[in-house]
Amino acid sequence: MRLSLFALYMLLSLTISAQKRPEEFGKCGYYADALHGRNTTSGEKYDKTKLTCAHKSLPFGTIIRVTRLDNQKSVEVRVNDRGPYVDGYVTDISRKAAEEIDLIKSGVAKVKIEVVEPLQAPEFTPVDPGSKDATFDQSPDGVSPEEDASGKAMLLSKTQKQATAKPVSSKTAPVVTKAVYSVKVAQPEVSGFGIQIANLNNAKNAMEEMNKLQPLAPDLVLLLVETDNSTGEKVAYKVLVGPFADRASADKKQRELAQKGYGKAFIVDLNNL
Repeated sequence: MRLSLFALYMLLSLTISAQKRPEEFGKCGYYADALHGRNTTSGEKYDKTKLTCAHKSLPFGTIIRVTRLDNQKSVEVRVNDRGPYVDGYVTDISRKAAEEIDLIKSGVAKVKIEVVEPLQAPEFTPVDPGSKDATFDQSPDGVSPEEDASGKAMLLSKTQKQATAKPVSSKTAPVVTKAVYSVKVAQPEVSGFGIQIANLNNAKNAMEEMNKLQPLAPDLVLLLVETDNSTGEKVAYKVLVGPFADRASADKKQRELAQKGYGKAFIVDLNNL
């Protein structure tokens, strides 16, 4: 009888250890460069050079692996923000993480996400953006992160985690930020030339970019929305300045915008969109 119980115990142990890590499937996008330096929901500032991400429910500090289903490239990122609140999306990742899986050009891809370091890291405490702590960067364990050559925050050993980790709730109430924009909706006939400022993957980021750009180009800010005809889903939101009747006018405005921080903006032929 003892032998049978021991065999059953070993079988259960092997079964549990062989279970797969939690997985989710859906779409993945990445943060607009315009959000660099702004507070995330956790209170940590978004840094486009770090390997971080947003998730609707996983505790802040959780490490997840994001794998593209088409090219099988993957990257490990740390949860420090909430969202994305767009149907079909499971995560938004930083620009550096997007570069790791070749997401910059396409802007969005179908992915699988797996929890690598589950529920062990304590949550960040959201901070008031106006407080003196608003610029303090925290690691998953509440200390300043050391960086390895890839820019990924080094994780503490499991022994250290068990000694320092705080209990976390499996359910985290989202901190909701509200923004109101004045929008003039029209579909003008455009021709000539325009200046592409950003190629984004959701309407929220596009609205923030347009709001930021409006004072620099009054009545010239355009939004090009690309839709997947097979699914009806919006796949890209391109923020443009224009239209300009000729290339010379577009060149002049492009130089002005470059001096205002839009050095990567480029001219497009609106007739070929």
